[in-house]
Amino acid sequence: MQLLLVILACTGPGPDTAPVDTAASDSGGGDGGDGGDGGEAEADCDADGSARLSGSVDVADAWAQIRGAEDGGRAGQDVDVADLDGDGVDEVLVGARKVDAQRGAAYVISVVAGEQSVEASLLTLVGPDPKAELGSSLGGGDLDGDGVAELVSGASGTEGGGGGAVLFVSMDAPDEVGEVVGSAQSALGEVLAVLDLDGDGRHALYVGDRATLGGAAVVEMTGAGSTADAAVVWGSGTSVISAVSSAGDTNGDGFEELLVASDDFGGLGRVWVADASGGDLSDAIAIESDGNVGGVGTTIAALGDTDGDGHAELGVGSTSDCFVMAGPVTASVSVLDALGRIKGGAAAHGGSGLAGGDLDVDGRADVVCGAFNGDGDHQGEAYVFYGGVEGVVEAGDADAVIGGGGSVELVGYPLVVSADASGDGCPDVVLGAYGWSDYAGAAYVVRGGLE
Repeated sequence: MQLLLVILACTGPGPDTAPVDTAASDSGGGDGGDGGDGGEAEADCDADGSARLSGSVDVADAWAQIRGAEDGGRAGQDVDVADLDGDGVDEVLVGARKVDAQRGAAYVISVVAGEQSVEASLLTLVGPDPKAELGSSLGGGDLDGDGVAELVSGASGTEGGGGGAVLFVSMDAPDEVGEVVGSAQSALGEVLAVLDLDGDGRHALYVGDRATLGGAAVVEMTGAGSTADAAVVWGSGTSVISAVSSAGDTNGDGFEELLVASDDFGGLGRVWVADASGGDLSDAIAIESDGNVGGVGTTIAALGDTDGDGHAELGVGSTSDCFVMAGPVTASVSVLDALGRIKGGAAAHGGSGLAGGDLDVDGRADVVCGAFNGDGDHQGEAYVFYGGVEGVVEAGDADAVIGGGGSVELVGYPLVVSADASGDGCPDVVLGAYGWSDYAGAAYVVRGGLE
């Protein structure tokens, strides 16, 4: 397999754009609540830790439950958050890559308390052709600099021959769908991230590509079109990109760095910390396996400052564990030199999800580590550690364990921390569970700390 990462600064609609459905957020599901409308805050955030999550938390009791509408559709196989309507509250983005005979869909959900269907979405973007698998990846950000964030979703199966595509659309112009396509067998859109690395207020799109230019690369585009017409910025490697993310500002230069992961690089995986200046990934800072830990780079995340030293930590997942790498990361390092290690176990797939954020608003970032087989029966679990971790800890010793509701749900793959998805002004944990109800899939919003 070949490895490519492309950076796309996208403007305008592309060819063969996909249809979009829009609907009011109260058109189905849910029992009201304060989420999604940016309205009055329900409670003050938990500044003293008095209302942290603790013990076992069943997703059946989550503040919000977003349900897939089609058996086998796999809603929640990817989830993300972004404020697409500008009201100060994150919408939850839910991908369902297998709906409609694998055409796929991406949903923008204004979350309400209780249960709601993906069919109650503010906006639904559907795959441009059969077997497109739209919803393979998700993101949101202002790609064209107009001050309005776009929904971005990968369709890794579209454009015959496995070329793939990335589609983007804004809430205020739902009929104007932009498209970037890949070359044959590139599976463009399997992984993506929407980031503003240079801090100019305009986001760019970073996309993994398996076939173009003979290896790992970052490609920049100025509009909709084909990655074949792009200029290479980064290049290296021969393996498939497994994840792309912001690293946060790890070196204190005022700008975010880029995390690029390949979980099969050299048979054990590798993560690179790269800046926006370009170059060869082989010259970038590397986070590597020690030779025993496999699947390094299964997941990656900017965690925030967990230890209170003023530097952001990096999160790296493997096939068994979640690692917290102390910032600043200024030289190549092994995962065994991590500040903290959450041991989930290979059977549990203990590094299948990973996110960070200050859930209890105490000034220090917290860590959530997912394991889609954490209970041994594919219900899945996510482990919440307030204040992060130092040293080696067992996943089961977490401050709270968020678990599946007694059936195959695959909770914990994926997951993300939202600044506020419930509308109460406080952070939340958003978890995908694409195995729910014969793989119709689901997503859950668990509030992280209220008093």
